[in-house]
Amino acid sequence: MKRIFGIVETLFQDSRYSMRMLRKYPGFALTVMITLGLGIGANATIFSVINAVLLDPLPYKEPDRLIRLWESNPAGGLTEVAVSVPNFQDWQKDQSVFEQLAGAENATFNLTGSGEPQRVAAANITANLISTLDVNPMLGRGFLPDDEEVGAHHVVLLSHGLWQRQFGQRPLAGEQNSSTQR
Repeated sequence: MKRIFGIVETLFQDSRYSMRMLRKYPGFALTVMITLGLGIGANATIFSVINAVLLDPLPYKEPDRLIRLWESNPAGGLTEVAVSVPNFQDWQKDQSVFEQLAGAENATFNLTGSGEPQRVAAANITANLISTLDVNPMLGRGFLPDDEEVGAHHVVLLSHGLWQRQFGQRPLAGEQNSSTQR
């Protein structure tokens, strides 16, 4: 018991001495506090990025089974080039290694008909991408193979955020509830 009391007393004395020294040299104290704050903030930021990018798994079923494919053009100095549609269709038809081969291409579109036109980020995807990732729309349906046919009606899936902002979460024409999102 005496030993614990002695440790606590020494700790208290050391704390009082530290406070006296910090009051005696305020510039040094401020420098130490700023340095500690920046160091802790930088470490927290770096950990957050590493955690989100490297450690957290993708929010899909069996993310370790997903891979990304691309074309390259060494003669042109291009190492990662988007796959052309005809090449992708050939890959899809001729491959026997993967369960499914799905494609996505970043795009932007002009959204009109509801207030001022606005540019929205989007993606052109193959009909099987949603089933490949094993996700379901919160409302309505996903894409069907017939939606990819030339001359088929244009079909779109809205993000939840766009649906809230632009359409006030109102059900769209012909929309019905389907399975909930994971």
